[in-house]
Amino acid sequence: MNKLFKLKKFLTLEDAAKRLTASLGEDVDIKDVLQLAIDGHLKLSVDFVNHTQAIPCNRVPIADAKFSLFMNPSIKGEMLEIFNKEFPKTAEYTSDELLNESKNWIDHLSQQLLDILKEYPLTAIYKGPRNETEVFELEDHIVTLKGCYTLPMIGAERLDIRHEFQLKTGGPSITLTSIDGAFVEDENGKIYQLQESFDDNQYQKGSLAAGKELERQIKQKKIKEDEAKKIRDEHTKNRKEYLKKAASQPEKNNYYPSSGLPSDSVLMVKASDISKFEASLEDNGDSGNSSDLPSDTTLKMLAGLALVLAEKGGRYKRGENPNYSQISQEIEVVCKNLPNADTFGLSPENIRKYISQGLALLGNT
Repeated sequence: MNKLFKLKKFLTLEDAAKRLTASLGEDVDIKDVLQLAIDGHLKLSVDFVNHTQAIPCNRVPIADAKFSLFMNPSIKGEMLEIFNKEFPKTAEYTSDELLNESKNWIDHLSQQLLDILKEYPLTAIYKGPRNETEVFELEDHIVTLKGCYTLPMIGAERLDIRHEFQLKTGGPSITLTSIDGAFVEDENGKIYQLQESFDDNQYQKGSLAAGKELERQIKQKKIKEDEAKKIRDEHTKNRKEYLKKAASQPEKNNYYPSSGLPSDSVLMVKASDISKFEASLEDNGDSGNSSDLPSDTTLKMLAGLALVLAEKGGRYKRGENPNYSQISQEIEVVCKNLPNADTFGLSPENIRKYISQGLALLGNT
């Protein structure tokens, strides 16, 4: 197993379980591998056997991400007139830009509008899906993904893994959905939002899938030939209209966010991710606690380095404090670019958390 393990870049879930059984000295099965992934201890990957389509995303720290402010749809009538007259028309902001601009215009808002906004708050819409720390700003083109990609566990792909775990353990099905769709990550940290073609959606009038569904119904219901011809002629007409519209618009408009991983994809585990997981257990001195925190000294040292960067000003400082998002993002990028770097545990979330804890220990909060 060790010789083969060194030769393989990816393992099936079954082989990953066998490897962990041997290295941990205790029984590990596929549901354990899934549980480790759900809990954030082990990264999973997916192999797109027949390729798939996606939209690339730019990863932007949430503090630097642009967003637009949208009026609450409940604002109508006289309230709408007041809103349209007084509210600034700037299209996009970052959080800092909004705070700075608000100093110029918020003092000039009437008490009427302030009262309206208290009752009907504005909605901030970013240029793509987001989590607590980053916004994944969607680019404007479709790409084809081939081979294996890591699951970042930030969207519908996490629900798919939870559903698979429930199937293995006899638990209830996962009925939750993610409106943001499913995501994958390449070896350079680039995020992609998986896409499905409207042509593969049987509910899309004129789609290829709709035509196949009609043929299935004709056969199943034993529809007579004259009636079947009318159904086929109508679909042919709809098909021409669908193809004409698809050809006249940007390619990405012919797709929509996938509700999950493709049915013909296969879950895998990178051999390197298994090695990182095994190393994390050794570093912690036991096989059951991979979440031990760094020492207080280490936390204070990290906080001190953040303060040094903040003293330089610019993007490393927000107000009087270090810009956690910017610092953590650049640490991650620099470390990932080091040859053969082991970046396990160096997520932006961890770095921000540890900087904050270190500053608290220094009394600088």
